[in-house]
Parts: sequence; C-alpha cells; structure tokens
Amino acid sequence: MKKWIKNIPLLVIVISMLISGIGDVMQIEAVKKVSINLGYPLYFFSVLGIMKLIGVVLLIIPKFPLEIKIMAYSGFFFDFLFAFISLLYNGSIIALWVPFILIFVLITSFYFNVLESPEYKRLK
Repeated sequence: MKKWIKNIPLLVIVISMLISGIGDVMQIEAVKKVSINLGYPLYFFSVLGIMKLIGVVLLIIPKFPLEIKIMAYSGFFFDFLFAFISLLYNGSIIALWVPFILIFVLITSFYFNVLESPEYKRLK
C-alpha cells in the first residue's frame, strides 16, 4: 500500500488537533469567544486541549500499543462529533462543515492506520 494514503489523513488529524490543542491550552482569544458563544466554562477547553495533545502524541509515536491508538481515535471522534452537535445546537450552520470533514478524514485515517495494520489483523 502506498504510504501517502495512510499518512496524509493522519497528518491532517495530527496538525488540526495540535493547533486546536495548543490554542485550547493557551486560551487564545478565539477559544474565549467560542467558550462564551457555546456556554462552556473556560476550564473545559484547558482540559480538552491537554487531552488533544496527549492524543496527538499517542498517534504519532509508532510503538504504542494498538489499543491505546484506538482510544485516541475514539477521543478525537467524540471531540469532532460533539463539536458538530454544539455548532448545530448553537445555530452555526456555516461552521458545521469543519467537524464533518474532520470526521471523514479521521475515519479514513483509522481505516488505513488501524484496520489495515498487521497488528490489528493478528488480533482478529
């Protein structure tokens, strides 16, 4: 299999979560604005940012057990899903496409990096 097919979706997820996680931890102005608009407390984004950064580390280090990588993928999936739901509930229809596309990219990355991995095939 071509390496770029499995690495490009992973790179998109890692970069988006890295930027988002750093912004959440540093509580930049955009995070404060989103916190106010969605009604979430600001400390929620600090914890979320730390979890995003931990998930990035788990995905990019190749020797972590597959089960832990699956948990990181699951956490990112729920992050994107709840972002989609929050934006939908808040009435931000235009911004809905971002988490929707990231869910698609995440599922693609999960398929090529987990379900097609030799380690996963040994577990079956």
